[in-house]
Amino acid sequence: MHDDRCIADMIYNSILKILCRQSKISLKHGRIILALSLWLTFDVLNAQCAEELSPFLHGVASGDATSQEVILWTRLTVNNPVASETVQWVISTDPEFLMVDQFGTSTTSIEKDYTVKVEVNQLTPDQWYYYYFELHGIRSDVGRTHTLPIQADRFTFAAFSCSNYESGYYNAYRNAALRNDLQAVFHLGDYYYEYSTGAGPGGRLHDPPHTAYTLDDYRRRHAQVASDPDAQWLRRQYPWYVIWDDHEFANDAWVNGSPDHDNNVSNWQQRKSAAKKAYYEWMPIRENPDTLIHRTYEIENLMRLVFVDSRMEGRMQQVSAASEEIDDTSRTILGHDQFNWLKQQLATATDDQWKVILNSVMMNKALNTSGIPLNSDNWEGYRSERDSLLRFIHSEQIDDVLSIAGDYHSSWAGDLPLADYNAANQTGSAGVEISVCATTSSPHTVADVAAFLEANPHIKWIEQTQNGYLLCTITTQSVISQWIYVNSINTENYTSNKGQTILLNKDIPFLSLTNEDLILPDNLSPIVLPAGPAYVPDQDEMQVLNLYPNPAHDLVTLSLSSRCGILDLSLFDVIGQRVKGIQYSFDDTGKKQVDFPLTGLSPGYFIIRIRQGSMERLIPLIIQ
Repeated sequence: MHDDRCIADMIYNSILKILCRQSKISLKHGRIILALSLWLTFDVLNAQCAEELSPFLHGVASGDATSQEVILWTRLTVNNPVASETVQWVISTDPEFLMVDQFGTSTTSIEKDYTVKVEVNQLTPDQWYYYYFELHGIRSDVGRTHTLPIQADRFTFAAFSCSNYESGYYNAYRNAALRNDLQAVFHLGDYYYEYSTGAGPGGRLHDPPHTAYTLDDYRRRHAQVASDPDAQWLRRQYPWYVIWDDHEFANDAWVNGSPDHDNNVSNWQQRKSAAKKAYYEWMPIRENPDTLIHRTYEIENLMRLVFVDSRMEGRMQQVSAASEEIDDTSRTILGHDQFNWLKQQLATATDDQWKVILNSVMMNKALNTSGIPLNSDNWEGYRSERDSLLRFIHSEQIDDVLSIAGDYHSSWAGDLPLADYNAANQTGSAGVEISVCATTSSPHTVADVAAFLEANPHIKWIEQTQNGYLLCTITTQSVISQWIYVNSINTENYTSNKGQTILLNKDIPFLSLTNEDLILPDNLSPIVLPAGPAYVPDQDEMQVLNLYPNPAHDLVTLSLSSRCGILDLSLFDVIGQRVKGIQYSFDDTGKKQVDFPLTGLSPGYFIIRIRQGSMERLIPLIIQ
């Protein structure tokens, strides 16, 4: 009975608040008008509530965080299309938003598919922030993000790749979202797949069912992923840093085409432009007028993260692995401008910094027992440029280079060999590469692992059966990486297990294998966000869940969990004089939402006192 009353109160107060705001009438008059409208059926009220939940169906996300900036993202579900919509955003170090750090508005339009991207600056380094969006009085889920520190002893992230929606459930995403020891998520490409629909577990079929070619097609693929509860949860839990690979466009794509592209369906350049536009709309990546995604982020004394585009900026068309053209010195996978930029980023990093290359495809040498490359779509198909980069690293005495790669669907780790590589003597290595396994896509396999490793002594580890992600902690003295696997992607029920741990020590460009688990930081304790509706705390006491908006103008809404009895709200000005008060009476215990009108009050700084029995809470409130 109490639950029914709570639901009724929630419906009543929500309708009352919307009525007063939209009609610009007082709370008293709003109650009178609403009372005269109670002939509406309960079905109509339910439809109203359902509609109020719709604007943020694709959740929220953040990305490309620096020490003082971050990108906040959401997308509006507009039931009645309009030319543009203006959404409010709020960010705070306080997950309850009792005090707001920054707030503002952002306008989106049908041309942006109603996606919203806000670049917030002047933030505090190494700080956890919480944020949300609001449209027409309806709030989004709360997101959580983190700015980079200027200096730090360590940095921990999870890296993903190859997340085919149809191939299985995103259990790896869920596993990472449940952690509370990360500072960022990296996705190294194939965030979705453009293929036509096949057959996935639990009815996971691509939308649209045909191969993606048009802007609408690519937008729908993004929307499908953003609607997945596990993807949505991870996207709002940590800042993301992303690069694309081929399946955001078409299989084995290069600058001017793809072997899977049909020119009878679409012009390639139009298709590529459509895919890029959708990507920039739907991903929390900083806008770039040239649609270039190579970029760097750094912690001064710890690392420089160098994200490269090995797919769409300068890649020449692939050739057969057995072709003599594979050694052509003119072949490029990055394009000459980006290649020179990469060398500059490596050369100008400090000796203290780990130089981490985030790459969508494997850089390392990988030959079959006949000496033929396993895959000419990765850097092995562009040997001259790859070898030139490794020689540059060696000749310029650039230490502490680590490549982290996606694409190959399996767990690999090895040294980056020069011509005089000798594993026994630990000579001739330019650095180390670790490959991320696939989130859901089927692993690529080497038929005879023992024979392959003998032919490639620089490769130290291969696991080619499991899905999951790479967990990595960078410290001032080492990089420790470990794969985290899920035992099933065919059902939402899964267990996780820890894979091989890879250790890379400072100033030693050779990896080692260890049986120890990844050592995680013990000083991260931000408030983790729940997967579903906001957690309702112990209802034996009054607990304030949210005071919104703050700063406010004509109305502030209080969400709280309280006992039955009288709830007293009083507003005091900066010198302590009581300027307004209101009381509510409850005959049940639980979560509630009440309004405090602010009309007639001058702008300024106030204190709102929330009191029930002997329990009291004082919260600063700014009125604009």
